[in-house]
Amino acid sequence: MGFGGTRGAGLRAGQALLLSLAVTASLGARAAAPARPVVVIRTSELGPYTEVQKAFVEALGQPVQALDLGSTDGKSKAKAALGGAGLIFCLGPGAAQLVAEEKPAVPMIYALVPNAEKLGLPRESGVPLFVAARRQVRGIKAVLPAAKTLGLVYNPGLNEQAARELETAAKVEGLTLVAATVTDRSGVAPAVKAMIGKADALWLLPDTVVTTSETFRFMVNISLTNKLPLIGFTSTMGKAGALVAFEAEYAEVGKAAAAAALKALAGGTARPDTEGLMYLNGKTAEIMGVTLSPAAKAMATKVFE
Repeated sequence: MGFGGTRGAGLRAGQALLLSLAVTASLGARAAAPARPVVVIRTSELGPYTEVQKAFVEALGQPVQALDLGSTDGKSKAKAALGGAGLIFCLGPGAAQLVAEEKPAVPMIYALVPNAEKLGLPRESGVPLFVAARRQVRGIKAVLPAAKTLGLVYNPGLNEQAARELETAAKVEGLTLVAATVTDRSGVAPAVKAMIGKADALWLLPDTVVTTSETFRFMVNISLTNKLPLIGFTSTMGKAGALVAFEAEYAEVGKAAAAAALKALAGGTARPDTEGLMYLNGKTAEIMGVTLSPAAKAMATKVFE
């Protein structure tokens, strides 16, 4: 009888302990909040956006909540997701504008957003639309080793910071930047013509005022007629007549954004950057009497002939 009483008391004590442990575990599970998701907001299903997103997700190595503003109720869904996000990756100007207006208190990275400064977005949070200035200067020096001055025509309202970065990178390599500013399209032609005899090459920036399909054709004509090499920012420009062009691949943009995102999630900061690809135009070089050295060709992804 005494033994049975002791045994019963022991069982009850054991059951109480198990119950206590279960309650503690349950409370602990409730206290440990799930990690906040990485939210990707895409302006639309445009090919470049989806390509960058794919590379971003693969490099990030964790699930994301992907939202498309072009889908049904896309904007309202995106706004609702901002509050619970651990980090936001914006693709395109529409997505970036929405996040800029909502001002969520979480880290944000953006890509494929021209003129981000006009939206009030910090430049250091964006993956550049064009290849890093230092990388471009190295390529320019390889293609045009005798060059001393580089011309730049730009709209200060859109590209003042970018122009400063180009100037700094050029100065490091012993090059002088000769800059001219324009505020509307009517000033582009005179500014470009004024570079003839002043600059050894004309450097182009992604600029909706200066560089359009129409002005680019004009600049190619000026370039070939006056042997003033153009430095473009897309492979298409290289194929269409620019002597050299630098372009950041969409997959590289996604990987750069993912690297910055991982650092931000770990509590650090890092400005996304891209090394990009270099393209040369062999026909343009021949017309201008420029000899493309083996070293320059080795740096190029493709030489258009």
